[in-house]
Amino acid sequence: MAGYFTFFLLIFLVNYSNVSNANKLNISFFLITLFVGLRYGIGFDYFSYYQIIQDNNLETEPIPRMLIDVAHNTHFSVFFFITSLWTAGFFLAGLKKMNCYPESTLFYICFPPLLCASFGLVRQAMAYSVIFYLMCHPDFKMKKKILFILFISGCFLTGSNAQSIAVKSNLLYDATSTLNMGVELGLSRQWTLDVPLNYNPWKPGNGRRLRHWGIQPEARYWFCERFNRTFVGLHGHYADFNVGGFPDWGFISKNMQDNRYQGYLYGGGISIGHSWILKKRWSLEASLGIGYAHIVYDKYPCAECGTKLKSGRRNYFGPTKASISLIYIIK
Repeated sequence: MAGYFTFFLLIFLVNYSNVSNANKLNISFFLITLFVGLRYGIGFDYFSYYQIIQDNNLETEPIPRMLIDVAHNTHFSVFFFITSLWTAGFFLAGLKKMNCYPESTLFYICFPPLLCASFGLVRQAMAYSVIFYLMCHPDFKMKKKILFILFISGCFLTGSNAQSIAVKSNLLYDATSTLNMGVELGLSRQWTLDVPLNYNPWKPGNGRRLRHWGIQPEARYWFCERFNRTFVGLHGHYADFNVGGFPDWGFISKNMQDNRYQGYLYGGGISIGHSWILKKRWSLEASLGIGYAHIVYDKYPCAECGTKLKSGRRNYFGPTKASISLIYIIK
């Protein structure tokens, strides 16, 4: 416990020191890599990977397979150090793209699918970090991002010991004409990884718009067994948005009725949910979540006007997730 406290204290001091932003990232990257990469015996799959590396007998995705081969021929700790270097590097590079200071590394250590997954879900954390960097990169178009996410999933997630795979659609998003699909992977008897993606390209009439796309990966712990009954989750989220003309929501501004807001947000939170089995492969799931989002936006006077009124940032605390999902379990 003293080690965790010291690590968090060092990260906090670095990010609120007088050094430059670039040095804050570099020092934090060094501390996170050492803390996660040089651990011993921490993480529920640590000793599983240790045995796999010693025996060199796991058939898995190409990049983890290569790292296991390297560690088998050198030292088992090389695997954990390289995966830590990879995860921290891509995630902090993504935050650097968004110019998030000093919240960047503080967000990392509080972002469940990354720091926590770095200890216990090594391959999934590597995939998360690349996807997060991709989401933060302003030069990638939406189609390229989706294609690259599918590629990364194939490199890291297809062989993740998922005894079950489920696909789902959030009926609440469907009600707003938002295209959405989620994939949930069974990681163990009581752990799953949920990755929903949503996209709304439409322009409804009367000056309203709810254009956005977003991703909200979540690590879930099921009290009974995966895909059955009650669970708690830790999630992160990222979204690009272009919204306006709706009654005042308040999460961006108090005058959304008469203005349009365009920008992005990121954050994390916690959730609780329950799943009801309907038939052999069909289920219904409901969940609610609360958390934090940092919102960066440009304000425009109307839905079609191009004259920017101002730019702003806002920290939001409140509901971050609501879902009623229809689920089909593939296997």
